[in-house]
Amino acid sequence: MSFKNKQLGRSSNLRDGSPLPTPTVGGLDVSLLTPQKVTLKLSAESLAVTEALDYGSLELLTWQDRNIHILGMEVDLTLVKGGVTNGLEATVDLDVGMGSAAASATTLATTMIDYLEKVDLDTDALSLSLAAHTVGQATATFPKQLADAATNKVYLNVGLPVGITADDTIAVTGTIDFFIVDLGNRT
Repeated sequence: MSFKNKQLGRSSNLRDGSPLPTPTVGGLDVSLLTPQKVTLKLSAESLAVTEALDYGSLELLTWQDRNIHILGMEVDLTLVKGGVTNGLEATVDLDVGMGSAAASATTLATTMIDYLEKVDLDTDALSLSLAAHTVGQATATFPKQLADAATNKVYLNVGLPVGITADDTIAVTGTIDFFIVDLGNRT
């Protein structure tokens, strides 16, 4: 048996031997594979909510069609309601989530919240904070492997438990950190 990574072969942490398989032919090449942090920075991005639908989406990013495993996320956003009369006034509650599909109903569910489960923002204010970690979510579980190019988008979704009667927008500012491992091209 041969190891190209000699340091791994001598590690004092390997009490019961190498954690690697023992090859019956040839040798092993060991490479360090580390998670990467991808930070998406948003600056007053506009998420439109129409009175006809009472929900809206903001497409945040499109992952490359690669073998990417998303280990988790950290979200730190400020959402500022437009404050239009009969629109997104301070008293209007927001349901917010992130998913691989754009919102298609006022009740956010399934792929509309498979990245960040629904968070109820019920504070009577125009400016709302959304700070969340994805560890321990019940509906949006990690790690997540991108299945194919059809599910490689990420959307910030908003649903309104009580409707509005005027079109309005939400300005979104802040950062979203994605912790990923890129295993290369699909075969």
